[in-house]
Amino acid sequence: MLEDRAGVLVSFVEVEGSAGKAELLAADVIRKVEDKDVTDLKGFKEILDQFKSKKEIMLTVKRGKSSCFVLLSNTGEEKQ
Repeated sequence: MLEDRAGVLVSFVEVEGSAGKAELLAADVIRKVEDKDVTDLKGFKEILDQFKSKKEIMLTVKRGKSSCFVLLSNTGEEKQ
């Protein structure tokens, strides 16, 4: 469970998918997409939709007690 409830918790990463290739990890918390704050899953999907034409998308991720950046290749493929 998220301590401050902001962001989206990554529960699973497909190793061969764009998230796995970008080294996103299960238990990471996505806090930002580019410069936009992520507050919940619905907002995350809406923000991603705004960047669907970009080849790469910068995510700000909380990993444990620290934060890092993850550059995600935008393949245009999305699993529900």
